[in-house]
Amino acid sequence: MDNFCITDDQKIFFDDQGYLLFEDVISNEEIILLKKKLNNTYDKLKINNKNIYSGELGVNEKLILNLHNKDKSFIKLLTNETILPMIEYGIQKGSYKNKEKYIVSQFTGRDPNVNVPEQQLHVDSRFPGAPFPLSIIALWMLDDFNKNTGATRLVPGSHLFPEYPKDGHKYKEEIQINAKAGSVLIYNAGLWHGGGKKLKDLSRWGIIITYSRWFLKQAFDMTKNTSDEIYQTLTEKEKELFGFSSVPPHDENVRAKTIISPENLPKSLK
Repeated sequence: MDNFCITDDQKIFFDDQGYLLFEDVISNEEIILLKKKLNNTYDKLKINNKNIYSGELGVNEKLILNLHNKDKSFIKLLTNETILPMIEYGIQKGSYKNKEKYIVSQFTGRDPNVNVPEQQLHVDSRFPGAPFPLSIIALWMLDDFNKNTGATRLVPGSHLFPEYPKDGHKYKEEIQINAKAGSVLIYNAGLWHGGGKKLKDLSRWGIIITYSRWFLKQAFDMTKNTSDEIYQTLTEKEKELFGFSSVPPHDENVRAKTIISPENLPKSLK
């Protein structure tokens, strides 16, 4: 995608501070529709006892994993023309000719419960201080994010620190991102960040999309958990994002390269 809508100031701010906020990305009508689908999906999973994830996942929050196989409406967010050029600028930076492919490694809906303690500051890149972003996260805010709803906290510029944040430490440089529903926060996955404590029992749905370099492992194998029905509706770009163009060959008799050209992608998963 052509980066025509990215300004030099946006590039400089993202490179230096590690995040960028886009406001009014989607309309109120779209917000209402997406929230309705999230709530309906969560209620359906709860009825079927499928919202109980292993370990601590889902204990302190409403959590929906792999949104792409829950409802097709979520998929269009992946290639939103307002934010994707910025994603591409960051996630392709440092790759060969700054043009290599990238994938979606996680696609999640989350609404934390009230009075759950704020999250420990952490990094999602698993590699602090990387010279280029390994992953970039787009946080879609479907409700107002503020102190009462437990908005995301972060330490600007911390993606450049070659270390992890100290457990339980409060950094004076920490800020909380306050933004209206319809905004999207984009941040380097190496940035120190964490959810805030929700002080009031209000809805605070966020959709979290993690974009990663194509050679990194996805949180879930989307090439296996995407149904053929969904696959048939995907564009070539969406298939690429779900990892279908970078599936490792079983052995050298299949092919010698990892990257699959668009014309060689399967027509069907059946």
